[in-house]
Amino acid sequence: MLAQGIGGKHGSAATLIVVLGVARENSALPKRNLEATERRFKHGNDSEVDVQQAKSQYLSTLATIPQIAGNLRQTRNALSVLLVGPPGPQAEMAAGRERTPRTEPAIVVDMSAEMRRRRPDARAPRCAWRLNRR
Repeated sequence: MLAQGIGGKHGSAATLIVVLGVARENSALPKRNLEATERRFKHGNDSEVDVQQAKSQYLSTLATIPQIAGNLRQTRNALSVLLVGPPGPQAEMAAGRERTPRTEPAIVVDMSAEMRRRRPDARAPRCAWRLNRR
């Protein structure tokens, strides 16, 4: 189950890296369109509505980049937690080395139960159950 979680998060992170690259590349096209529309407007060939539409398209394209980057950061943090490491990108996922990070088998066997014991959301119901039994 842990391996499935690690594999899923790694796949999500790899996909988000590609999507982020595409979004950055795609932001260049609306920018060029905006610049061309502004030039045409200055020369009287386009209306101000066209400029505002081009500007809106450019800004909405730019707005997707921080959302994707945030999702990538969250996915990397989740992967770090699954690998019992500090939050943040793993060294194994550095540029050009996108591969599934490895962990010690002993950690994998003991981690699930130990992680459940340490989680406050899992510990609170257990403590409440004990108090109600008394």
